[in-house]
Amino acid sequence: MLGSAVAIGLTAFAVWHWLPRRASPVHAAAHVVVARKPALAKPAAMARTPTAQPVFALLDADAFALRLAASKGDPQPIWMQLLALWTVGPGEASATSAQACPKTLAPGLFCATGNARLSELAQFDRPSLLKLHANGRTVWALLLGLGSTQAMLRLDGTTFTVHRSALEDALDGYATVWRGPREVGLPLKHGDTGPAVDWLRARLLSAHPPHASPQQPGAQSGSYDDPLVAAVRGVQRDFGLRSDGVFGPETLLALMAADRNGPHLRRMSE
Repeated sequence: MLGSAVAIGLTAFAVWHWLPRRASPVHAAAHVVVARKPALAKPAAMARTPTAQPVFALLDADAFALRLAASKGDPQPIWMQLLALWTVGPGEASATSAQACPKTLAPGLFCATGNARLSELAQFDRPSLLKLHANGRTVWALLLGLGSTQAMLRLDGTTFTVHRSALEDALDGYATVWRGPREVGLPLKHGDTGPAVDWLRARLLSAHPPHASPQQPGAQSGSYDDPLVAAVRGVQRDFGLRSDGVFGPETLLALMAADRNGPHLRRMSE
């Protein structure tokens, strides 16, 4: 048990190192202009040189196809890396249980799978496992970053970039895990009541006000009523999801996209 926890921690640090850092609201609030006395100039010798960012190999379509063909194809390590990014402990979920991708892996830990394209995954803005086809085989890679023309992947312990068009051609599905509110159980649908519905309504009011309609009749009824269904459908349309008004894993993932907590996709400069 201790060995597993240490391995997860080391894996999380290695992968997390390349993910973007997002300023917390506390830090953002600290940038207030305050009149200060002019600071004394520091000696040139004290100046710090910015740390150079690592440059990863860019694979063209042929090189990417060869990399996929040479992959071991074992999904276990890549699932462990995704779980490590969210600091998932052995008592919450394992790579084996996560591969089944139940809607709720543990209280506050969710899983989603589907056939979203890269444009939709960019909106979710979370590291995801990509199901890739390679000469009749299935290979899983960890998506760490997305740009307009390139993507950053981790496969068989190696991080590299690839042209987005080549990745799109090989893409055959995705899966991801993330942390969210512990009180939410999925799915939520019309007529449901309870803390999960209360959280959903409050979240829509704060994060997606155009889709929240507190003035409409029944909007404060405490149940998953017609106005709440309409609000959920609005979010689903925004993210290119099936607009059925049922609050399932992908809709929760979309609603949590702007949350500062947890890892996000790296913004790539191309």
